[in-house]
Amino acid sequence: MKSEIKEKIYEMRGKAIDTERIINEITENVLDYTITQKPLTDIIETNEALIIRTDLPGLKKDDLKFDIGEDRVYIKAKFPEENKAEQISYIQKERNHGTIIKSIPLPSNIKPEEASGYFTNSILTVRIPKKHNES
Repeated sequence: MKSEIKEKIYEMRGKAIDTERIINEITENVLDYTITQKPLTDIIETNEALIIRTDLPGLKKDDLKFDIGEDRVYIKAKFPEENKAEQISYIQKERNHGTIIKSIPLPSNIKPEEASGYFTNSILTVRIPKKHNES
């Protein structure tokens, strides 16, 4: 009886270890994606403003929306879908397709009401002035 119990315990431990390994792999993959979350974006801070540049290749201006809240910038881009009539076998697929929404947190020392943005050469540039401390 004791040996059967020990076998069950070892069997359960093995399953727990496998489950933990699988969860770790999934977590690493999710973190890898969110760290390099698409579309690729640079956030630049100067003395005067916060500048956000986002690469949106192949996008038309009409398929792009951005909104600035008190603490976030939201970018919504609708990329064209691949032609579904074609039979394509990808070895690797990294380019954007479908609708993508990106949320970028903002610091508290900005003036969102004075923000401006433009879309040129497939790059969205958003400039948000900073608040200046008055002494």
